[in-house]
Amino acid sequence: MLLLETLAFAEGRLLFIHPFSDFNGRATRLLLAEILRRQELPPVELAPTNDTARRNYISALEAADRLDWTPLTKLWQERLETT
Repeated sequence: MLLLETLAFAEGRLLFIHPFSDFNGRATRLLLAEILRRQELPPVELAPTNDTARRNYISALEAADRLDWTPLTKLWQERLETT
């Protein structure tokens, strides 16, 4: 569970601070891919692939902005379970 929370935190915080004027999503996906590689985890789909997935992802990020990590943690669990 700690791994899922760590992944959720890394994704949520980097997107929250919005360090670049453009390409924040790409930089975040690169960071996450590197974390997955270093933890010897399988690569997962990090970008939502349809409208429903995108709405769920945005909702999870909005919850993370309020420091509610549960939705993003669940999303990470789903990502890793589907690989």
